[in-house]
Amino acid sequence: MTLAAVAAKLLLFLIGLPQQEMAIYTMFINLLVILVGSFFTVRGYRLATPGSTLKSEFKAGMRSVAIFSLLLSVFVLVYYNYIDTHYFEFMIDDRMAMAEKELINNPDINLEQVRKTGEMLFTPRVHATITLFGLTAAGAVYTLLLVVLTRKVLKLR
Repeated sequence: MTLAAVAAKLLLFLIGLPQQEMAIYTMFINLLVILVGSFFTVRGYRLATPGSTLKSEFKAGMRSVAIFSLLLSVFVLVYYNYIDTHYFEFMIDDRMAMAEKELINNPDINLEQVRKTGEMLFTPRVHATITLFGLTAAGAVYTLLLVVLTRKVLKLR
């Protein structure tokens, strides 16, 4: 599961897509991997445990989501520290350009503060942390919907 997401991210990097486009593609790939992984984990758990409850199925699905989120967050940290090291510099420069354009309409913008804020927020550690929490939250929603839909609505056993 994680290997597919990592391979997709590296392939998109090697193709040389623009940063914003690559971020959108990798986000959708990661969400698809979470959904498919959670589905097969819950399905396998149901087959192995015939009397399973909604809560136990949710926990089983979240195990795979948690492992995927943790491994992908570690990969994101390594990726932005060693492979795509200039990504956050481009992000900061982009925010600085946007702030300079807005300076005409809003003279209260402090460009030095914008740069400091960008340097604080656009780091591999912050991005890895956001990835960890975001994927875990998305996985929780996906797993809950998956378990509820397959148990209550579709009545799959």
